[in-house]
Amino acid sequence: MVDHSFLVPMYNSQDTIESTIKTLHDVGEKHFEKFEIIIIDDCSSDKSFVICLELAKKYDNITLIQNPHNLGFAQTYKIALSKAIGQFVQYVPSDDAINEISLDALISNRHKDCAVLQYCYNCRERKFFRYLISSLYTHIVNFINSKNIKYYNGLNIYPRHIAQRAKLTSNNFSFQAELLLHVISDTNYVEVGTECRFTDENSTALNYANFLGVISYLLKSFFKNSLGAYRE
Repeated sequence: MVDHSFLVPMYNSQDTIESTIKTLHDVGEKHFEKFEIIIIDDCSSDKSFVICLELAKKYDNITLIQNPHNLGFAQTYKIALSKAIGQFVQYVPSDDAINEISLDALISNRHKDCAVLQYCYNCRERKFFRYLISSLYTHIVNFINSKNIKYYNGLNIYPRHIAQRAKLTSNNFSFQAELLLHVISDTNYVEVGTECRFTDENSTALNYANFLGVISYLLKSFFKNSLGAYRE
């Protein structure tokens, strides 16, 4: 039985993917008898996929898949989630944004049928505009859903059988909030603060398509929840 599935969507990460996989492998060896690393390459235009082919020869627990064309972060994550067979699944970015200490802290809080939600206790180290947008988004999602979650886009650990049941409709960065809300509606959770390495300068989260997609998700959530409350 596979204990844990690390899900790694990847796009143009030739400078960081090797160190990311080494971190996952070192931490996985420490915590689990059996774990898997699922890398989904979203048609990278650099040498990321070639590097991963070599990594797959080195580590026999890597599953490497390449999308036929660029599908975007949300769809790439969904593919990785559908392939997972571990008892728990955890999203990890390919940009080496998490260190072993933080990953250890998250995994150490993992226990049966409980989600582990990550938040960054050093979030104010982000660029001010990105911190402001992230904070505003969190507050809006919390308000709409009557929650008090510290962060919706973390490297969260979910029981696989619950996460794979989610009927995700969002095809933008808001899918992470949609998935989190689905999971915690079906299980307990614990929030764990870690130190984060921010890569805001390389992020595509604020592009025009994602911005419109997130606005659409928030509006749909608001009207859905408002209608549900009205019917009650």
